Amino acid sequence: MNQKNFDQAIQLTRLNEKMRDAARMVLVEGIAQAEVARRLGVSRQAVSTAVNKVARAANVCPCCGRKF
Repeated sequence: MNQKNFDQAIQLTRLNEKMRDAARMVLVEGIAQAEVARRLGVSRQAVSTAVNKVARAANVCPCCGRKF
């Protein structure tokens, strides 16, 4: 997902700043969820949930980035 698509999708979610950062790191920068969780001091499940919320808002698959 590119930054523009991410910025549009994030407006449709109610994520706090830390979870927005987590989702951006995974979806835009391509960093592994486990690594993002470690860096931000949150659970991997929290990162996964944030990624899924943004991906759903953008109508893309969180695994491969394909449009629904």
